[in-house]
Amino acid sequence: RGGAPSGDVAKRGGAPSGEVAGSGGEWMASMAHDLLQATDAVEATRRERVEDGWEVVDSRAVDALQLKRTEFVVRGTRRLVVYETADQDRTTAACMLDGEEPFGSVTWPAAFAAATALVRIAKARGSLRGLTILELGAGTGLVSLVAHAWGAKAVATDNAEVSLRVLRASRAELSDAKRFVVCALDFSKEADVAAAVRRLGPFDVVVAAATLYVPGLARATARAVVASRATARLVVDPTPVGRAAFIEELRADAEFQEAMVESSAVRVAGRDESYSCPCVSPRG
Repeated sequence: RGGAPSGDVAKRGGAPSGEVAGSGGEWMASMAHDLLQATDAVEATRRERVEDGWEVVDSRAVDALQLKRTEFVVRGTRRLVVYETADQDRTTAACMLDGEEPFGSVTWPAAFAAATALVRIAKARGSLRGLTILELGAGTGLVSLVAHAWGAKAVATDNAEVSLRVLRASRAELSDAKRFVVCALDFSKEADVAAAVRRLGPFDVVVAAATLYVPGLARATARAVVASRATARLVVDPTPVGRAAFIEELRADAEFQEAMVESSAVRVAGRDESYSCPCVSPRG
């Protein structure tokens, strides 16, 4: 979700075509065919708009995906509207066609935990007003939406078009959308992070949730956290392999420690489950 090195992508989802064919290739081909037809319909609509003077834009398979509206209940705040893709099988197929990862199209447990940590900070301060919060690999943007609800300016970034699409849909539901910025950012490129700091910073808090799932991306997260120049840092992820790489990458900059963060302050409306995730945070 944040621009993982190609080697890491290959380990997770970039299986050779022969392997795909041997594990449900016919199903994937059928799904891809349906999505291509839907994408053609999107492109036809865009051609009609161009005839009316609209700007030409490239068509993507993810543009044809349906979105679903989910309400989240945040303790001490209010209900938040978060958009996700409606069908994860179609999302996976569409992202394969577009050459991007599908992981940011759903809300992961680490986002619940990071959002809960922000709620605790907000309650201790009374609000998050006056703060600017940068979220790396925002996915569906739950953490940024919680920050916004507590008065902060939230900058939600991601490198996947499917995530940017759901982020923009959620932004459209806000009454004060000016404090919610959606930005395409490949945080594995330190120069791009530095450019975002110059354009949208300075940042008071940088947040990364569920971005440590492979060592390469974990190291990129560490470098991006430093490049953000944020005063405070919150990194939450349940995967032990990536945490070790993240902490090792940060040794020269700051000493981090592991702690458990409960996610009980945020839940899906109508459900009672909660999660807990390991969190790496600076000592002191």
